Amino acid sequence: MHNLCKQILSIINQPIIISNEKVMLEASIGISFYPDNGDTVDELLHHADTLMYQQKEIHHQQLDS
Repeated sequence: MHNLCKQILSIINQPIIISNEKVMLEASIGISFYPDNGDTVDELLHHADTLMYQQKEIHHQQLDS
């Protein structure tokens, strides 16, 4: 699953050209698995959301260093 996330992010991180301007996109991904990370949709979404925000924080810390 880690490789799949890396592949998705590498595609999203490719620059795109809009009106002759290079635009860079970024994304953070959080994934959860049933039943390991929760038994309900709400639990699974909460877990995935928590992981996504953790990744965002790590990314921002790396930018600040």
